[in-house]
Amino acid sequence: MATASSLFPPFLTGSLFGAALLLATVHTPTIILSQLRLQSTHMLKAFLTASSCSAIIIYISHRLGFAKLPCRTNTSYGWFGSYDANLVGGLLQGLGMALTGACPGTVLVQLALGIESAKWVALGGVLGGMAFVFVGDTLRRKVPRTEVREHTVMQRLKVSEEGAVLGYEVMLISAIAFVDRLGLSKSRENVWVDPVRGGLLIGLAQAASVLLCKKTLGVSSAYSDIGEQLQSILKGKKLSGELGNICFALGVMASAKHYSEGLWASLEQEWQEGVPLGMESVV
Repeated sequence: MATASSLFPPFLTGSLFGAALLLATVHTPTIILSQLRLQSTHMLKAFLTASSCSAIIIYISHRLGFAKLPCRTNTSYGWFGSYDANLVGGLLQGLGMALTGACPGTVLVQLALGIESAKWVALGGVLGGMAFVFVGDTLRRKVPRTEVREHTVMQRLKVSEEGAVLGYEVMLISAIAFVDRLGLSKSRENVWVDPVRGGLLIGLAQAASVLLCKKTLGVSSAYSDIGEQLQSILKGKKLSGELGNICFALGVMASAKHYSEGLWASLEQEWQEGVPLGMESVV
């Protein structure tokens, strides 16, 4: 049974992640859609920076023996190939982001900020999680599973973890510099911090997740966990003990709500004083 002491770390980690998403300004539908339309590079640079930080954090965790954070393996439903579920899931998420200007994490920030479309997107996410819980297993075809033993580029190329991390960091830093020089942006967006600093904040939230929960950041599982809890209620069973992901999502919302009120209050005061320094306008 989940206890307060076991639920506090994911809630705190979610709070840090929510604040990071808010300050990085990667949560707004405008930023997300402009990135998908290649009209802005803000979101791309922020998450390239966050990924760079995450790789270092995971490497340090492995080297110190603090937490073994396994790579995500392939998921197959027996439709075609060993990565069919990964491919279909990625396509569905990309389509959903293009239609709504939100993803499973950013919609929580949007919901906390009262963005009108967010409640419908969040409802769709919960319904989708419920559908996955109720009918997900029936989608699997009973065919012999093709075993994939090498899940990472590091394993495929037979390079050391150090070499893989170094190569990855060089690739990401080069990509950030290239995107920055490419100048895809066609409009200026008001953001709280520049994308690189925003990515560093998300990286700090990743470090907190590894330190406090011994797992990497992720909120998508909260939707299926809500579906499982509702399924238990409908079947007259006791609620399951897995509430960590849901607490993480609640932490994201609570933090975004709290800090957004403080940020806007500070910005309004600056505007009243004639010094609008609360946000930066970046290209």
